[in-house]
Amino acid sequence: TWRFGVRATFHTLIDEEKANEYWDALDEYARTVRNGTTEEKQAAFEALHEELPEGTARINSKMFADIVAALKGVHGPLILARIQSRITHFSAGRQLIAVLDEYFGHEKILQARTALAVITSLACTRMADLDWYLTTLRLMMIHILQGGEGMTDGALVQLILRHLRGMGELKA
Repeated sequence: TWRFGVRATFHTLIDEEKANEYWDALDEYARTVRNGTTEEKQAAFEALHEELPEGTARINSKMFADIVAALKGVHGPLILARIQSRITHFSAGRQLIAVLDEYFGHEKILQARTALAVITSLACTRMADLDWYLTTLRLMMIHILQGGEGMTDGALVQLILRHLRGMGELKA
């Protein structure tokens, strides 16, 4: 995704600990947007600009300028209007990424939704596939939990039972 490329580049420009702190704040903001009150959301959005890790202000500002300059195509004018309506500082790169996350969907939330789709389409018809099935199921559940999506234990058990019903070896 676009976010992966920006994050990878960012990590080459600054100390890894500072870079992780920078991006962890964006992940925390995404959780606040999902579960917080309007006041909490606004405070978290302001904190993205005001509480930058030490030594990241210059890169944050450059990233803002580079991303705004790169906005083109069908989505460009719409995204730019959204950015202009929310951001008051021309150096607010982390806020800009948050606005893009809201527009396109935060990476972890998108992965969680994809994982939900994968889980519902899984099938295990032979005992030889059981290890693959359980490994895939575990990995998808990790993505689901990290993205804040959920599936009740009962629904998960019913889904697994439905997937395993067609396995001939279990019928014997």
